[in-house]
Amino acid sequence: MSRWHKPGCATPDIVVDTSTQTPSCRACGATPDLTSLIREQAHASPFPEPPPDQPRGHFRLAYLSPPPPNGSPPTDDAPVHLTLEVYPLTNCPAYETVSYCWAGEDGDDTRCRPVYVGEYWDVMLHTRNCWEMLRSSSTLDRMLRRSCRRGGIHVE
Repeated sequence: MSRWHKPGCATPDIVVDTSTQTPSCRACGATPDLTSLIREQAHASPFPEPPPDQPRGHFRLAYLSPPPPNGSPPTDDAPVHLTLEVYPLTNCPAYETVSYCWAGEDGDDTRCRPVYVGEYWDVMLHTRNCWEMLRSSSTLDRMLRRSCRRGGIHVE
């Protein structure tokens, strides 16, 4: 993951520009340089760095966030943001599993679409296919939250 905030930014305040759908931090004034991240990704190992280990007997579920309030309805290019929560294997909610390396029918497994994670909106690049699935799942996730049946996504 890539943290795009200025050093010392301790209390991020994220807002999404309605014209570019790009997040920025009101606390430190930074925005992610997605073009550079995507360019760097072309030279990176095809095997992504594994996430840090969670405690033994636990695993992480991703929960899609509703779009930040900016007065406009979400658009097709609205950013995908998620939070991670750790659960014990013996007591976890229902979830679906998807692969962040999932290529499309055209075989394109390039990690080129940003998914933002956590309160700092750290950037993880995903395949177009995985990003589209997460984007379309955000509607389902909001419906599950409204009906009090919280379902997570396990990203492998």
